[in-house]
Amino acid sequence: FREVCRTKFQSMLKNLGISEDGEDANFYNHSIKSLQSSYFLSLELLTAEGGIDSIARIIGRHLKLSWDIVSWELALKSPHTDKYKLYRINDGSGLELAAKDCIAGEIPWQKRGDGEDIISRKILFGRFRFNSKNIRSEDRKNLKLYFRFIGQAYEHYCAKQHLIEDRAETLDTLPLGVASLDIQGDLIDMNEEMIRLLGGASISGTKNFNDLFKLGVGSGLGASWPAFLEDENRKSFSKIVCVSLRTGGMPRDACLYVSAYKQARGGEQLISLVMEDIREMSESQIQALKQRDFLEGLVDSMRDVVLTVDRRGNIIYASSRFSKIFLGRNIFDIATPSETFTGRWGPDMFERDKTVVEVLLKRTDTAGRPFEFVVSKLAGSGEKSLIVARDL
Repeated sequence: FREVCRTKFQSMLKNLGISEDGEDANFYNHSIKSLQSSYFLSLELLTAEGGIDSIARIIGRHLKLSWDIVSWELALKSPHTDKYKLYRINDGSGLELAAKDCIAGEIPWQKRGDGEDIISRKILFGRFRFNSKNIRSEDRKNLKLYFRFIGQAYEHYCAKQHLIEDRAETLDTLPLGVASLDIQGDLIDMNEEMIRLLGGASISGTKNFNDLFKLGVGSGLGASWPAFLEDENRKSFSKIVCVSLRTGGMPRDACLYVSAYKQARGGEQLISLVMEDIREMSESQIQALKQRDFLEGLVDSMRDVVLTVDRRGNIIYASSRFSKIFLGRNIFDIATPSETFTGRWGPDMFERDKTVVEVLLKRTDTAGRPFEFVVSKLAGSGEKSLIVARDL
């Protein structure tokens, strides 16, 4: 019945003036069983792991089990360049990589017999050579069909699976700790470098990344981390933390640069976090960062409000407990001096080295509460002033 259908189809093509490429080039010349067998064998390439070497091993297994071919050579094109790797296997020997980085015309073939080109969409992805003396004509026909499907599968592998593996390998070899978190800050996955930086904390069973960070390096990510998690409008977080790393051997002082970014993936919000050991920092820079961390902790523990303003009175820093209330506002808009103040209320007050004044400070739209401002000029460039506000 299949023969009758094929004859009628060929007759129709001839009447329409459509030429054919050859008997073996048309899928209708093969049985459904042969098509299914070759197709399902080729699907194994789509999930191959281990680089191009794994492709050669898979094809070698197919050739042995389906056609009993145990001596052959296979050239496969690199997914990145136009150069080829040549694989060879002989009777009783294992698979060997015979050559690599070969251009198409200089592949050192040993077998001079028949072969098959591995082609997809008229692009050459490889060549296969073997001794065809002991193979039946029907098996040879099926082998040609098999390599047609292999060409399509290998093209797909180069475009997708190999690219994913390549990126994953690059990610693992970079000197960067990389982790994926959910929007609550719980760990989903991390690479080998992140495991190394966190030391033994990675096997503690703790999922919360901030807790893992404390266990691993002895310091948390600070008050700005939960603020980053809770504020939907904050899309990024960055911080330099000076810690003592225990990555094998004696603990050593180090500075870690931690950055995190909120991203939408697959319909849900996730956080990508990157951590880097900044090795090139000098000892003086490390000490300055440690001093900064100490001062930040000191300011955050004070009951007083600590503000930094520019020459026009715009608040450019506020201690973390009050940053949402005051940051970005102008001090002269939210504070008014008491009746006992005799000076000029405005930017001129920043010209003096130190000023003490009682004010009514508005945290919100209320009438305000009495505070004592101690205003001091800050050394350095930028004409900034420090205001310590004590609640009276």
